[in-house]
Order: sequence, then structure tokens, then C-alpha cells
Amino acid sequence: MKSETLERITTTAQYDRVMETDKWSGSIPAITFPSDWQIHMVPPFAGAVVRFAVVKGNQYVSVYLDGYDTLGLFGEPYWEIFTPNNDEFPQRCPMNDTESLLRKISYALEEE
Repeated sequence: MKSETLERITTTAQYDRVMETDKWSGSIPAITFPSDWQIHMVPPFAGAVVRFAVVKGNQYVSVYLDGYDTLGLFGEPYWEIFTPNNDEFPQRCPMNDTESLLRKISYALEEE
């Protein structure tokens, strides 16, 4: 086995342990998105548990889940919604409040 492959396997195992991927797989709520939104999955980075982007036409909204409250100070796992060129964003809502999440994404898409 190549050393790069072994390193990738080892690093992935460490990441899974530190980021508790098994825990999050069963904790993140299901979200039913409107049919006119395109959802683009983005690899998580900078400590986010998951990331995705919502695209509607030429409008773009970035969303991530901070499960450890390490990217901001919210006090519990939360979604952050960001859209460029809008002073009202970023906005946040609790992880389990998917109604607020969808409402904030929809608002961001309408405002762009």
C-alpha cells in the first residue's frame, strides 16, 4: 500500500473519531427542500460538521452546521446561513429548527 493511501486512511479514521461522524449521522435533522432549489454538497472544512450551498437561478446561499460551537458563539449546534453582498447575513438558527433554516434560506434567495 502506498504511503499516501495509508496516511489518508489514518487521517480519515482520526477525523471520524474527533468529529464524531457516527453521532452526527444520527443527529442531523432531515430537511425537505423546495423543489426549485438546487442543493450542492460541499466538503466540510474549518470545523463545520456539514456544508452545502443552495442555488436558485443565479442566486447562491452558503449553509454550514457548526456542531461544536467552534466557528461562532451560539451556545448549541447551529446552522449558519450566508449570502454575499447582504448586510443582513450571516444569520443563524438552532440545528433542530429546520423551519427557521428554510425560511432564512428562502429570504436570502429572495433578497439577492
